[in-house]
Amino acid sequence: LLLLAPGMAMVFLMFPVSLGSRSILVERRDGTLARMLSTATPGGPILVGKITGVYLVGAAQMFILILASALLFRLSWGDPLGVVALVLAAVVGAAGWGLLLAAVAKTPNQVANLGMAMMLLSGILGGSFFGGTLTGALGTLGKITPNAWAMDGFTTLARGGDLADIAPDIAALLFMGVVLLGISVMLFGRKGFLQR
Repeated sequence: LLLLAPGMAMVFLMFPVSLGSRSILVERRDGTLARMLSTATPGGPILVGKITGVYLVGAAQMFILILASALLFRLSWGDPLGVVALVLAAVVGAAGWGLLLAAVAKTPNQVANLGMAMMLLSGILGGSFFGGTLTGALGTLGKITPNAWAMDGFTTLARGGDLADIAPDIAALLFMGVVLLGISVMLFGRKGFLQR
């Protein structure tokens, strides 16, 4: 149960992250984004504000699931500092994927559909449904998901590891989020998405 709980938490994290990013396209369709861009605020800070909201919702969801499982099922997640750092980094990686979905999709409905597919695929490849990461070619492919890195970190913490032991997992998740954010901003720019 201890390794299945983080897997399910990661699967459920991917859902609100993709739907939260969907709100960017909804605001563009409904004209709210155009009104925000008509102010003195540049497009970059508006996009950062949107993704920050998505990030905070994802982090709150993860912490609520961890706290609930610890209280209801008496699960010990391991080193508290490691758990907090890993959750914050995992949400960065997941938010990067959610923002990329919004950048490549044309409509809010596409984000919702692609987000559901992303949630299931990242759960399978990242080992969330199996209580650990996969091995072989699928395990290597799974490293593109935040699920795989988070599952590695949560497994290490469950076995008595600490923050230093999961530093590579945290670094990979942060790197993933930053790279995906950069790609998403570039794609939004090419589409003229944040133009006044």
